[in-house]
Formats: sequence, structure tokens, C-alpha cells
Amino acid sequence: TSMAAPHVAGVIALMKAVHPDLTGDQVTALISECKITSKNGGTCTRDYNLGYGIIDAYLAVTEALALANNSTSIPAIVQSDKTQLSFSTFATELDFVLTNIGDNAVTNLTAAVTAGSSWLSVAEQSVDGVTKLGTYRATVDRTGLLDGVYSGTITVSYADATAPATTKTLLINVSMQVGTITTAGVMTQQYVLLENADCTSGNCIVRTVFANANGSYSFTNVPAGNYRVFAGSDIDVDGFVCGAGETCGAYPSPGAEQIINLSTSRSGINFLVNLNSGLGSATSAKPLQNLQHNDGSLQKSR
Repeated sequence: TSMAAPHVAGVIALMKAVHPDLTGDQVTALISECKITSKNGGTCTRDYNLGYGIIDAYLAVTEALALANNSTSIPAIVQSDKTQLSFSTFATELDFVLTNIGDNAVTNLTAAVTAGSSWLSVAEQSVDGVTKLGTYRATVDRTGLLDGVYSGTITVSYADATAPATTKTLLINVSMQVGTITTAGVMTQQYVLLENADCTSGNCIVRTVFANANGSYSFTNVPAGNYRVFAGSDIDVDGFVCGAGETCGAYPSPGAEQIINLSTSRSGINFLVNLNSGLGSATSAKPLQNLQHNDGSLQKSR
């Protein structure tokens, strides 16, 4: 970005030179439509590597001249005043405002939650009755959720009134924290997984339990057999422990797991968990399956 920023600023300066009344919204709209980038003429979608594409000085000055001569108009471009909504531990409602920075009118606008985020909802607050532009409210419900950080998406769909059959989209990323993820001197919730050591394919985790605050754990009513034990956290709540940035451990150590032959009660299966940087980890992520609560009841596999 330290090199891209002056290049883009320089190109915008060229645009201002030929069209002194050029506005920031016009520039944003031209970028969002890929009219002044290398993606012009192709599929105009934003990605995390090149955004809307590489700035093109010739295209940029050409579009600025067209605007200066009133020979072109900017298509409808809906933008949000917040590109991301972050719900801290106690926040339950956040508002965002949708506006049109293009010249053409907006039609068929809807805001909905992407499938898979049942904890998230969105509703109109104060919007225009025709365009549906205005203030929306996102609400989260943490009821029954495990501690962790959840991710979701609000999809805003709309069309340019001059081409109502073509749908455009705006994505607003949403994150929500449940519980206290980090507290001085206290680790986040740790899970202990019991794996069938004789299992050679598919998911081999037969039981998952919560570790207590002091790190102790126990499995009850386990049939005789050969097992391995793993542990870790699930900060991103994806149903797997030992992901990047999460704690991870195994008995007696990751990558050198020992088979535990269980024919009678066993105790003293102790080991350490450490932060997994995600670089060169010897232990693969393990799924949380058959989560057993402290009261002995089993939660549906995740």
C-alpha cells in the first residue's frame, strides 16, 4: 500500500487537472465499476489481492474528461457507512446507513443475512419508501452459543434503475464475540478429544469434553480399546480445534501421540497445550464431535 497509494493519488491528481470539480464519490464510483482499472471490460468483482484492479491512468483521465463534458453518468452504486460490523461481548445492535453515490437511481434494494448465520438478523430502521436507502439495524442473538468469535455476512442486493434486471451486490462483513476470549492469566475454553486409535479413515473422534478451569478433564463410560487424546481451543467457532491462532496439544506431545490402551480406568494422562502459530504444525485440526457436557448429556456433533 505504501507504493500503491502515491500511484493512485497521482492518477487522481491527473483526473482533477482535467475536471477540477471531480468529487470523491465520483472517483469511488468509477473504481467500484472498474471503469478506471485493469478490470475494465471484464467481471467487476472485488477480491482481496487486487481489490477492483490496477489503476489505469489513461482510462482515469478519459473518464474524468467525459464527466467534465457531461457526456457520461455514474451508474447506481450503493455503499455503506460501515464496511464491517464488529459486535463486542455486550453489543447486540449496530446500525449502518446505505446511500447511493452514483448518478442513476437505485431499485430492487434488499438487505439480507447470508445463509449459515442464524445468530444474525437485519431489519429496516429509517429508509426511503421507494429506493429503500437509509438506516438498517443488525441484531445478534448469543443464546446457546459457545464462547468464541463468529463471522457472518450481510448481503445488500440492488439494481440500477436503467437496468433493473441486472443485480449488484454489496457485502458487509460481521463479526461477533461470545464470552471473554482472553483474560489475564486465564485461558479460553479448552476441549479435550478422545480419538479411536484403530480408526484409519473418516472422522475418528469418539468423544469431546470440556476441560475445567484448572485444566482437568475426564471421560466416562468409554469402551475398552486403543485411544489417543488431543486438546485445544476453538476461537473461530468452526467446529475444529488446533487451528491457526488457537491452542493445541496432544498426549504426550503433538506429532508424537502415544496410543493409550484402555482396559480399565486410567488417570494421569497429562500434557501441555500451546498456541498454534499455524506454521509447521505437526498436528492437524481435529473436529469437535459428540460434545459431552459436565452433566453427562451429549450435544449433537458439530
